[in-house]
Amino acid sequence: MITLTGGKYRRLRVGGHRIIFNVEHGESTTLAVLRVRHRRETCG
Repeated sequence: MITLTGGKYRRLRVGGHRIIFNVEHGESTTLAVLRVRHRRETCG
């Protein structure tokens, strides 16, 4: 589960998808969120 803390995370909207971008970890978190969203769309 992803926990949002003030200032560390940014919400970006790309292609209608809400991406939670972690300033500290960079792309790692973004890719992780994309994977989770993709799983939900595939299973759901």
